[in-house]
Amino acid sequence: MRFAALGVVGATAFLATGTGLAAKNDPVVVTPSSPWNVHYGETKCRLARTFGEGSDMHVLILDQHFPSASAGVTVAGLSFRRFEGREETNVRFSETIAPFTSEPFKGDIGQHKYALVFSSVHFGEISEQGAAGIPQLDNKLAADINFLSFSQGRRNVRFETGPLGPAFEALNTCTQDMVREWGFDVEKQMTVAKRPMLKNIDRVVKRIQRTYPSAALSRGESAIIRVRVTVDEMGEVENCVLNDLTVTKALESPACREMRFAEFDPAIDVNGKPIRSFYTTSITYQIGS
Repeated sequence: MRFAALGVVGATAFLATGTGLAAKNDPVVVTPSSPWNVHYGETKCRLARTFGEGSDMHVLILDQHFPSASAGVTVAGLSFRRFEGREETNVRFSETIAPFTSEPFKGDIGQHKYALVFSSVHFGEISEQGAAGIPQLDNKLAADINFLSFSQGRRNVRFETGPLGPAFEALNTCTQDMVREWGFDVEKQMTVAKRPMLKNIDRVVKRIQRTYPSAALSRGESAIIRVRVTVDEMGEVENCVLNDLTVTKALESPACREMRFAEFDPAIDVNGKPIRSFYTTSITYQIGS
């Protein structure tokens, strides 16, 4: 486990130093007060940065539990106190790219009581399971990203991130190291022309949802389940791991238990031969509407 800081933060010039200073329909705009910090963990890669200071401090976190063109995004700060969980939220990260909508969970992180958790924000347009090599965040797109904004109705909070190229590069390096830790040869995985395909995904997801632990059901809990499956050259499931759990616990969990019923097409390399590889997915479980 290790940490790294990216870049240097100069004097902070706040476009809006408090939620009360923004005009009624203008966004609350916060600028960086720290460099990006990368956490190279055993089960996830985390990129975090603070914006603003004191009572106006906000936090932006990007998490990856496996190589992907997507990342889990958490934003927190006083400006989100009137945002609602599981409500349609507009997300935008470029003036030239259309915004998209998502329904985040509401939560808190540490000293920040008001947080929104997005299970997956896609930074790109390529289908990952059909993409060649190891999925990764799009560095070319990162150069065009200058901010991340989140809005519900008239409520709008904008993080002035600046270009995200170095940050994405750090996360891509971290997730490739993760693949190596899983026991794969990174160079060989780069030769994958077609990733493993789960042929009966609807059936598997329904079984996972149906067998969600009764204790969690009774408490009305929701969850984001990160699943990694090793698929051999024959398309058979070799093992299944849930993030942040030991292999033993994961094998006893509903998600990995139901992966016994998964049917995969194996990964194919550039020479047209099947190759042992991995399949990853996130399953969001919610109760009620």
